[in-house]
Amino acid sequence: MSRRQQPADPLLDVYQCVSDNKDFDTVYDDISAHPEWLTTFANGKNWSVLHHIVDHGNVQQLERLLELQSNNIQFRLLTKTKDDNLTVLDIAKRNSTKHPAMFQRIDRLVKMDELLNHAKERQWPQCKQLIQGCPEILNEKPPYRKYYVLHHIGHVGDRRFFDELHNQYKFDLNLSADKDKTVCEIANENGHQDFASYVKQLRSTQSTDTTSSAARRSNTGKTVTNPSDDEAQLLAASTEWIRRFNMADFKYVVNAYLPTAKLYARNAGVASLPLIGREQIFEFWDNFYKATGAANLIYYDRKIVITGPGRGESSSRWTMNVGDGFIDKETWVRNQETGIWSIAFDDFTVEQNYKNGPTTGKTVTNPSDDEAQLLAASTEWIRRFNMADFKYVVNAYLPTAKLYARNAGVASLPLIGREQIFEFWDNFYKATGAANLIYYDRKIVITGPGRGESSSRWTMNVGDGFIDKETWVRNQETGIWSIAFDDFTVEQNYS
Repeated sequence: MSRRQQPADPLLDVYQCVSDNKDFDTVYDDISAHPEWLTTFANGKNWSVLHHIVDHGNVQQLERLLELQSNNIQFRLLTKTKDDNLTVLDIAKRNSTKHPAMFQRIDRLVKMDELLNHAKERQWPQCKQLIQGCPEILNEKPPYRKYYVLHHIGHVGDRRFFDELHNQYKFDLNLSADKDKTVCEIANENGHQDFASYVKQLRSTQSTDTTSSAARRSNTGKTVTNPSDDEAQLLAASTEWIRRFNMADFKYVVNAYLPTAKLYARNAGVASLPLIGREQIFEFWDNFYKATGAANLIYYDRKIVITGPGRGESSSRWTMNVGDGFIDKETWVRNQETGIWSIAFDDFTVEQNYKNGPTTGKTVTNPSDDEAQLLAASTEWIRRFNMADFKYVVNAYLPTAKLYARNAGVASLPLIGREQIFEFWDNFYKATGAANLIYYDRKIVITGPGRGESSSRWTMNVGDGFIDKETWVRNQETGIWSIAFDDFTVEQNYS
């Protein structure tokens, strides 16, 4: 029976559309008019619209519907199904192999909700524990929440806890909350003028620090630049763009382009190039995602060249779940006033579309080959490191692995086996509060079936250096990649 033949129960009508995974625009319009329908159960149904959206795995659809909940105070992300008491996290976890981006997004939303709930109740130890496990959520919030954790702290003017988090993780002091209020405005409204003045001064200092690049002396005797210099800033901006792309946060993706930016998307089905300006670029990325369900974007063999103060170019190979290719050139520029990096020019080529085959006539390998698998394993290791998930970090090493951590305060090398390696990483984190690890100029060489070597430069909040060699091997039975040998050097310690 068609949609227009069922006017008596409009919620059941919407439910049927989302259950069949069709006509999303109509679903969106109906939820826009009735936000509460997202988690309401239609007559005789055990799942809500939200449960089906998560089950289908389309992160962009999820984000659009969640944005409609900003004024729905009854909305609860973890509403349970009537039959099996499943939350959306349970459903996303069950489908994590098929829809990894959806699981990552739901897991992140749950963590953010927990953090903000604790912050609202001034439960600071619980807040700190969550941030230690996932530092990125410090400056994030779900689209249906009004306040960031920063604004909850400003509401009560707790400078001690603010300093504790800011000194270790760094707040984005320019975040605006409900009705575009800054933390200073919220603090002032609640009688905490001293706190507001303190943060206002920090905002001024933060803007200055963002654009500075003072040289430091490394513990190897070399003069090197601080990672806040242009190369590291550009790399961080590019890395954040990739992360937001994989979250299907296309508002962020498109706003990262300058209003006058040019985009050449070659062999990507675009009739006329270049695309100029955010409107055309948004239309391209929006259509691309709707047509492909693109996710799991990874850059590798990346090169960054700084061409002038606050200006640089990046090139790399890329792979994702729907294809691969290369970026001939991305031009990034830094706003002199805000310190924000934006894309002025983007020229990339699709070499292979995994649905249609190679588009350039070249013979290229599927991303399930050893190189892409090794790259994915290494990327996940970095992600878990930045979450301080050292159980995962250490278990990624073989039981017989060797680790050379040079200029890292280790008396005797190599460290052999997981016990010694765990002790090193655990002590390293406790002593430094290491976070924001980024690899760049990465090289991967496959040395045999299920075996390869990776080398790169690295930077994090407490230092930088290089990886001379990581040897990764794949378990023939499980397909899991593990580290057999790891040799890295600390060139600079920022403390």
